[in-house]
Amino acid sequence: MRAALDLGLDTLSMQGLADDLGVTAPALYTHVSGRDEVLTLAHAAARTRLASVTADATDWRTWLTTLAQMVHAELGPSARTILDESADHDHLHPRPNPQGRALLVRAGLRPRRADAVVWLATRVALTATSPTSLLADLEIVLDGVAAHLPSDNHTPQDRS
Repeated sequence: MRAALDLGLDTLSMQGLADDLGVTAPALYTHVSGRDEVLTLAHAAARTRLASVTADATDWRTWLTTLAQMVHAELGPSARTILDESADHDHLHPRPNPQGRALLVRAGLRPRRADAVVWLATRVALTATSPTSLLADLEIVLDGVAAHLPSDNHTPQDRS
């Protein structure tokens, strides 16, 4: 499914995927039933990738920035398809990322709110039109998160 994600799900065709893999389109159909199955499998691969992102970050802000940059670079060409599917199916939202969740909870968010922040950063990354706009839009999100963190960062709580 890496090949499908690399090509971009928004413009994916079975012929294009076959060409990229160096096989014929009919050969693909011996492994998958069609484009819809490829999209389903690619979504699962993308969710797994998001859940496994790690960074040499010791703070939530750096970790979210790293996540967003990876999402923008690796999944940007699939943004429309991923967001459309996510809106239609709750199960397509990313699985919680243990490192990101832990950093956000340590900063003072409850786990569910931490997961929502990760999803928001993911959406910002998917919809950014360029790396520059990503950083500008993400800064707004990061500042909003920081404004809701407890000043002492000792007890998890939500301020919104």
